[in-house]
Amino acid sequence: MTTDIPRSALPDTGSLTVLGTGGEGSVYALPTTAVPPQVVALAGEHKLVYKEFRTPDSPERARHHRAVVDVFRKFGSEQQQWLRDRAAWPVATVVDGSAVVGVLMPVIPEMF
Repeated sequence: MTTDIPRSALPDTGSLTVLGTGGEGSVYALPTTAVPPQVVALAGEHKLVYKEFRTPDSPERARHHRAVVDVFRKFGSEQQQWLRDRAAWPVATVVDGSAVVGVLMPVIPEMF
């Protein structure tokens, strides 16, 4: 059920605006034109960001990230909207081959 987006389908990070960098990786603003429409729809009215991990996920972390994406998809539309308004919850995983290298998330609401 998880949507895997090939890393090669996204713009090079050098062309994206860096929104933040932390221990796990960097977060970039992502134009919606660079993302499949079904993923844009999952973000609702929120813009999307790409969180690129410093290192690819271990198999255990990859399962975790895919499970988090799958949980979001199981929620009803009202639950999804509630969560989008309060958190940057992953809606897709980004893969390089079989490795999970990042996630796509709605941008965190400004109040946070």
